[in-house]
Amino acid sequence: MTAHLPALGRRTLLLGLGAAITLPRARVAFAQAAGEARLAVVLLRGGLDGLFVVQPYGEAGFGELRGALALPEPGREEGLLDLGGHFGLHPRMPQLHAMYAAHEAMVVHAVAGNWRTRSHFDAQDLLESGADQRLESGWLNRALSAVPARPGAQPNGLAVGTDLPLLMRGPTQIGTYAPRGAGVPSPDLLARIAWPDEVTGCALAVERVVLPPAAERDLPEDPDAARRAVAEHPDRSDVRLVVAVTRDGAARCLLRQRAHDSDDKVALGDDIAPGIVHALRATFD
Repeated sequence: MTAHLPALGRRTLLLGLGAAITLPRARVAFAQAAGEARLAVVLLRGGLDGLFVVQPYGEAGFGELRGALALPEPGREEGLLDLGGHFGLHPRMPQLHAMYAAHEAMVVHAVAGNWRTRSHFDAQDLLESGADQRLESGWLNRALSAVPARPGAQPNGLAVGTDLPLLMRGPTQIGTYAPRGAGVPSPDLLARIAWPDEVTGCALAVERVVLPPAAERDLPEDPDAARRAVAEHPDRSDVRLVVAVTRDGAARCLLRQRAHDSDDKVALGDDIAPGIVHALRATFD
């Protein structure tokens, strides 16, 4: 995902892991705008099975096709939370269901762009570009250009987190905010994880942006300026690493690069990331 810029390479070891785990609670002064209306866009990286979260239990044949992934209908034990008689929300999401009941949330299911690609990198870029080709700006940044700026006020847009997503890149000035320590997991994070006996294996997915050593040395010290420099660097390379281990010690690593983004160019091996393999194995000790 080109837009995903976890903590910079020279400052963090487990890139991409910290943003999901270590982002603390914080009070944020959001971008100023006239009135009380705000638009919050949350990007959830990684995979999500939409048919598991919101299930069309009223669809004929759904249970047969989904098998064990089809949850009990609303009203039954561990059943779905009803969304109007045809769809049901996963029972572990009662807060979202309460918002739905209060007309504060809605689900828009089965939405896709007009592109067809097996590349997750490209799909994420197209989603954030808001076009059928990758652009250097995001649709939200371009939309903000239509909101009049007020003299002396904060920018109309604010990116919250350890990265500057493509969604918010572009000519319109925006603010950025990341709580202190966000994106930098504790060095002993994996060492503090212990699995119950029922767990037979675990996996860790890491996404990072790689720059040539010379380019990293030239990065500005200011974190916001450094993030922008990485996002715009012509020699950046996006990689995704998945490391999986089982309780009996078996391991498998997969590495995918944007520059070689096809199914037959995925690097496979048992020791591509030996340090992570060792750390994950230790969680079963």
